[in-house]
Amino acid sequence: MVDAVRQQISDLQIEVSQLTHNAQKPIILQARTSVITDKAGQPAGMIFLLRDITNEREVERIKSEFISTAVHELTTPLTAMLGYSELLLKNQQYSAEEQLEFLTIINEKSEFLARLVGELLDISRIESGKPLELHKKDWSAEELFEQPIHHFRHFSADHPFMVTIDSPATVLNVDKEKIWQVMENLCSNAVKYSPSGGEIIISGKPVTHGYRVIISDNGIGLTEEQVSLIFEKFYRGNQSDTAVGGSGLGLTIVKSIIDAHDGKIWVDSELGQGTSIHFELPCS
Repeated sequence: MVDAVRQQISDLQIEVSQLTHNAQKPIILQARTSVITDKAGQPAGMIFLLRDITNEREVERIKSEFISTAVHELTTPLTAMLGYSELLLKNQQYSAEEQLEFLTIINEKSEFLARLVGELLDISRIESGKPLELHKKDWSAEELFEQPIHHFRHFSADHPFMVTIDSPATVLNVDKEKIWQVMENLCSNAVKYSPSGGEIIISGKPVTHGYRVIISDNGIGLTEEQVSLIFEKFYRGNQSDTAVGGSGLGLTIVKSIIDAHDGKIWVDSELGQGTSIHFELPCS
């Protein structure tokens, strides 16, 4: 890079990728130069500015991957919805059972799209600096943490759910819909990243000044680096597995919801050994 600058007699901007001795990934440096001329207009010196833009390029890369993922996530259910609706419109000879099956698929895909659009709207609000809108009321721990799991028990038959909610009458002043969104997202991730038959363990118990919930799976687990990035916008922990869907927004929204309730959330995980996500909410 220095040689390139020396050989350049005009203003210059270049980027180089450099692997340092103590870094696992290369850093990206941006060099800018501006030639200083004398009264005769001849080069007399040069201003040299070097800036580390590694994080900026990483954000750009992640956003680009997110756009590609979001297009795929939107296109896949839309294709299914259009296909099954066309079948119903063009052929009136399907049995009642077949029609119900097609309509069920269309409904499931519609719900998925609604959730994805909701995530995009939530992220837009977070990005703009606006606080999440909460509608708090008193709810029991059972209503908040056990009831939303019924959906997953019904639709995720391959994954047994072991649920223990201690002191179920404990009262928390929260936005129930938002907390259900947290539970749905965390349970969905546990199912996605667990092998068929993998057990999902959910426990809840009172702690000092609050209530703690832990959702654990025995899935693929996470590296230390993935754990450190897991709540970042657009980040998807296992990007190599394209069969696992997701926008990369869910856990960012989950953390924002917990933060808005003055709670806290953290992750324990080991690669190949599964993941446990803990969160605490203050009691009324």
